[in-house]
Amino acid sequence: MKQLWLKHFICISGLVLCLLCPVFSQTTLQFGEALNAQISVPGEIDIYLFSFSGSTDERVIVRMSETGSSTFFCDLTVLDGNGNLVGSDIAGLTAELVLDGLTPGVYTIRAQESGGNLTGSYRIFVQRSRMPGNSIASVLGQAQQDSIAVFGQLDTYVFNINDGMDQT
Repeated sequence: MKQLWLKHFICISGLVLCLLCPVFSQTTLQFGEALNAQISVPGEIDIYLFSFSGSTDERVIVRMSETGSSTFFCDLTVLDGNGNLVGSDIAGLTAELVLDGLTPGVYTIRAQESGGNLTGSYRIFVQRSRMPGNSIASVLGQAQQDSIAVFGQLDTYVFNINDGMDQT
């Protein structure tokens, strides 16, 4: 398999340096799918792809949650098909992006440890607001019991609202 590399450009005192960082995995995510993954080497960048074919008024959520005993900071970035930045978040245990106004196409998610010097496990998740993937059918007004088994897990519930029902 051919090794993928990402270029990072850093400007220090007017001098521009180009750093090459290896990409260790490239996986296509489906909406509603949560994958467990690992930053096994300091500086590792994991790449995920998702295809979006909805309308611009639809919302997409991308979440990265640290799940191990290490305490690295999650660094999450989403790029469009042209490599333009769509959104980024660096946070402690969970980084999350809520993306609005996406156009149809393939998007790239970059998941890494923010400092580039720690390793650990994490969970990556992507979901859309309309026709969510891997969702749980629910009946409005009826209680439903479930559990969150691991840190960073997200469950998606869907229910129908009929004409004439109060939507507040």
